[in-house]
Amino acid sequence: MLAPPSGIGHDTLADVLQTGWSIAPSALSYAPLGFGSHHWIADDHFVTVDEATDELVLRAALTTARSLRDDAGLEFVIAPIPAHDGRLIVPLARSWVVHVYERLEITDETGFGPHDDPEVVALVQAIHEATPIVGHHARREDFFIWARDDLANALSNLDGPWDTGPYGEPARRLLAENADDVRHLLAAHDDLVHDVPGDGWVVTHGEPHRGNIFRTTSGWAVVDWDTVLIAPAERDFWDIGGAPCDPQLAQLYRMRWDLADIAVYVAGFCADHTGDANDDRSWENLVSYLDVRNRWPDQCGRPAPS
Repeated sequence: MLAPPSGIGHDTLADVLQTGWSIAPSALSYAPLGFGSHHWIADDHFVTVDEATDELVLRAALTTARSLRDDAGLEFVIAPIPAHDGRLIVPLARSWVVHVYERLEITDETGFGPHDDPEVVALVQAIHEATPIVGHHARREDFFIWARDDLANALSNLDGPWDTGPYGEPARRLLAENADDVRHLLAAHDDLVHDVPGDGWVVTHGEPHRGNIFRTTSGWAVVDWDTVLIAPAERDFWDIGGAPCDPQLAQLYRMRWDLADIAVYVAGFCADHTGDANDDRSWENLVSYLDVRNRWPDQCGRPAPS
């Protein structure tokens, strides 16, 4: 995220780090990275804070990551450091949780974007092959799109104004212009889900892009494990060049990526928001994803305009 949440004070976070991990950093600075979690740098540690909306889900994902490193021996997996009491996540204030990692010296150019590297394919395949060792920790893919209900409600309430913040009305107008296309895309997604085979699934990272797989001074690193699921391998491979993929499953996961982001951004603008840097970036992304007829012309029932 590009801006820290208003509900977390510096002293509160520092106290949790001291109590949970005996970390007393000389400096604690916010790191505007990624989108979803909040991050801080604490000397030799990288601190991540998430909303405690589903703590059990996060714990299952991070336990899987820890098992990939400890039990499967995958040293490139950057898993959370357990607190003194063994917990991988520790509560912060009333509605947040903290997890802590070693700080990495990155040598690659990172940032969101697809990989096209045989070494990355091999890393991801190693994760998949560890399924017999670590798979019992992970949840199973259910093809649930978080905030889909919010998107459905928004699609049903496009007539009145969205007085929720600076992007409320622009988001309503943009969604109204593309509402039929979004509905077509949701229907196409559901048709593809219906045909997914139920066997041969593996442990998947979920978001193996350049921001999450990169080289460090110690070698390759794979970070950001909160989206781990048992799923078809295409959940990881659809956006990695040279990876083996079933075309239909790859299309499903490409489509899910767009729909999940549309749903999250629309939900954010349907709710009260202030127009901070996070909202600015969300708006830019929503504009891109709601160009549905160009991104998905076959699913919209009409050709893309020339």
